[in-house]
Amino acid sequence: MARAVRPEHPYSSLIDEILALSKRQPGWNSYGARPITAEAQLAAIALVNSFYDRVPLPTVGGAPNGGVVLRWLTPDREIELLFAAAESEYSVLRRDTGELVVEGRLHDVDLIKNLIQDHVLGQRALDRAAGRK
Repeated sequence: MARAVRPEHPYSSLIDEILALSKRQPGWNSYGARPITAEAQLAAIALVNSFYDRVPLPTVGGAPNGGVVLRWLTPDREIELLFAAAESEYSVLRRDTGELVVEGRLHDVDLIKNLIQDHVLGQRALDRAAGRK
């Protein structure tokens, strides 16, 4: 009898990295950082599961407040999403000057998808003078 073979999730290694954050003990950063929360992990994984194959892999990290950080570096910007138990947020910085382009609270999936489309995939050009959105 033939067996059905499920293709591997294109972002399974990223999901594994997010899950591995739960192994961090209190104080993992030597400054009293909290353990990474399951709520933050699930929020980050939910976003990853909504990705399509064109989204490049971000780097994964933990935040001292128990959150999960996803970060992309492009030639001209740094995009950071912080998933935390209390509030999740995002920021986009110019890499050449460190100037803040846009920041805010992550409150819905469409906003996150637009951030990725505009800034990670580079479909929005940076203005000469950055502003807040």
